[in-house]
Amino acid sequence: MSTKTTFKRVALVAVASLSFGVLTSIAPAIANAGNYTANSTITNTGNTGTAALPIPSGTALTANLLLTTAAASANTNALGVTYTVTAGPASLDITSTCTFTSTAANLGANNTVTNTAGTFTFGATGANAGALTAVVFGTVSCPTTIGGSYVITPTEAAAPTKAGYATATLTAQTARVSGVNVSQGTTRSTTVGAARVGGAANVIFTAPTRAANAQVFTVTSSGVGTIQSISDSANATIARVNGSAADYSAGGTVVSTAGDTTTLVAANIAVASAVAGLQTISTFTTDTTTGIQTLFRTATITWGATPTISSSLTTVFAAQGNARAAALETTVLRLPSTAGVAMTTVGTTGVSIAITALDGDGAALNAQTVAATITSWTSQHHIR
Repeated sequence: MSTKTTFKRVALVAVASLSFGVLTSIAPAIANAGNYTANSTITNTGNTGTAALPIPSGTALTANLLLTTAAASANTNALGVTYTVTAGPASLDITSTCTFTSTAANLGANNTVTNTAGTFTFGATGANAGALTAVVFGTVSCPTTIGGSYVITPTEAAAPTKAGYATATLTAQTARVSGVNVSQGTTRSTTVGAARVGGAANVIFTAPTRAANAQVFTVTSSGVGTIQSISDSANATIARVNGSAADYSAGGTVVSTAGDTTTLVAANIAVASAVAGLQTISTFTTDTTTGIQTLFRTATITWGATPTISSSLTTVFAAQGNARAAALETTVLRLPSTAGVAMTTVGTTGVSIAITALDGDGAALNAQTVAATITSWTSQHHIR
């Protein structure tokens, strides 16, 4: 064999080996974690947050945050998931009151996770051994100050840009909390609050632990004001304590449906007062065997005096034309006299005035009587 032929064979073998080495070095960068699932699971013990075992208000709601992936991750993978928490009948956003933690220990080698106010960022410094199955990567703890449903909801974050992950399954988790809360007005309540004389307020009573047999909850009022009505979401029977069909002056009872341990009892108590002062709504659990009542929760409503219009907060807008004025006119309005000319929807022969009446707290007042004085003047031109 000639020397020249031998040299060519050695060169070809070296090039082939080098090519295989390059292909192997980029394999981790093209791995894909595939479809993924982000959800949570409630970790409260005893009262676990179900309809039958709601968490008592005042006890923190706690949960583990979970991640599942279809395949192993790689050093180019990136993902952001944001968790929010809402509470009560009005779905009040309480995320800012919650405490979030993150841990990468359960995610396996080379996987990372960081947390900023409930937004979790996942990354990787290299290839991971395999898929993840309901791995706990963080926790959340939220104070419970009102009754109702507390919902932990994951969504994909805008940043970082998702890479290496495919279709998402984002599952919300609901926990039930028992308690009472009150709000002014006719909407369902979100916090303990005040109300105005002559107006209305609502108290939401969310029942504690339920049993297979029917349970009796008694609602009473003391101080100023009266109970106007008590209603429920069709899974309990409402009755007046005094047996009268005319009023709830002596209170009412809420009796849960026997055998129903899965549907939450949430009674809505409408109250009103014609005078200023404090009204206390008390709720009791009643032992169906002995009749003994045990105080469950109280809600206090502060009825304030009848509001009056605030001259400093009330706004008045005027604009040329017939549409409702939405902003303060910045130029002097000068229009020719148009006596006997009817205003039209498209004309500009008039001025529209809009008044937003607010009380001293900045709350809007409806059905108020206002008086407006319009001064006109004549412009005279002198020709010399």
